[in-house]
Amino acid sequence: MENNNKEYINQLTDNFLSLSCPLGYSDIKIAIKHIIDSGLVPFEYEAPKKLLTIIENFVDETGMDFKNIDICFVVLDYILQYARAEIEAKTGLDIENDYDCWIYANYLCSSFYFNEADKVKFEEKLKKLRIKKEDFSETTNYFFDDCEIEF
Repeated sequence: MENNNKEYINQLTDNFLSLSCPLGYSDIKIAIKHIIDSGLVPFEYEAPKKLLTIIENFVDETGMDFKNIDICFVVLDYILQYARAEIEAKTGLDIENDYDCWIYANYLCSSFYFNEADKVKFEEKLKKLRIKKEDFSETTNYFFDDCEIEF
């Protein structure tokens, strides 16, 4: 093998991974960024393993084929369910059943959606409960910040 240098081998490895992995490179980067930015892992180097665990659990729970999932949606849904459980435990409010809140799924453009009128009602209820953002985890605050929820 003539071209045995490390850079060339890395390029071939990247080519193999892009051919064998049905998930897009950019989607993986965005999903990992969500995991890190939301505080789902204590150390950044743990983000790829966390991503794989989230994907495996989603595939097991839904029966969907691995190659057909939107991993950005899957990670945001994981964050939403985390925030939903924490919010309900601390306030009794269910952001998915009581409010128009869900994930807009569109690969790299996947995002949280919180109906503006419902968001105002939700913020008012949080203010009445005298609860503060500091009472919630980094992950739930990531959700609040992304949805621009102020209280």
